[in-house]
Amino acid sequence: MSTNFNHKSKIGKKFNNLTVIKYIGKDEKRGHIFECRCRCGSTKNMVWRNLSQGKILNCGCTKYAAHRLRKTHGLSHTTIYNVWQKMLSRCNNPSNKDYNYYGGRGISVCREWEILKNFYNWALNSGYLNDLELDRENNNGNYCPENCRWATRKQQALNMRTNIHVTINNETKVLVEWAEQFGLSYSSVHDRYHRGDRGEDLIRPKGTLIRPKGKKVGSHYPKKTPKPVVGLD
Repeated sequence: MSTNFNHKSKIGKKFNNLTVIKYIGKDEKRGHIFECRCRCGSTKNMVWRNLSQGKILNCGCTKYAAHRLRKTHGLSHTTIYNVWQKMLSRCNNPSNKDYNYYGGRGISVCREWEILKNFYNWALNSGYLNDLELDRENNNGNYCPENCRWATRKQQALNMRTNIHVTINNETKVLVEWAEQFGLSYSSVHDRYHRGDRGEDLIRPKGTLIRPKGKKVGSHYPKKTPKPVVGLD
């Protein structure tokens, strides 16, 4: 460890469900030890290296509760358990590949759902089916009963925050919906959008030119009469 380690600057920092409250000293391996307060209210000493690398999510309370519930109800091999575990990891574990899109953006799991049994009961009472996925209706909101639903993959795709919303004739839909409505491939409409096509030009039938003003969607340019070439018979 560097001799310039500033333990005072670490007080108050938050790592997942833990808040650093006090510097304890070094252990036998010369690792820096801090006392941390868990979201559940208990305190526990943690090694700074493990905290900063995102290896510790809490004091062990959630892990113990999940283990006890799996042992009692046998949920560890269910789809609901996998959904719950991935949800917690996306929001709490900086090592998760999707953390930047969830926990890194401030999205968290409500305290009620940190307990598997509560999430499991909500899932069964909210229309859960194996072919549905957990979806947040407000993509900037947290995982909680008020903001979540079970949705098909298509419904979830339509609710992505990266979707492009387009208004044509005073009607607003996401780009993929316009493509489906007019029998066009999404890639074609997407390419048109990024070329600058807007309005009805965006959804013109494949193979037609961008309409001149006053022409209907899908109409072709009139054929031009070739100009005579001077000097030829």
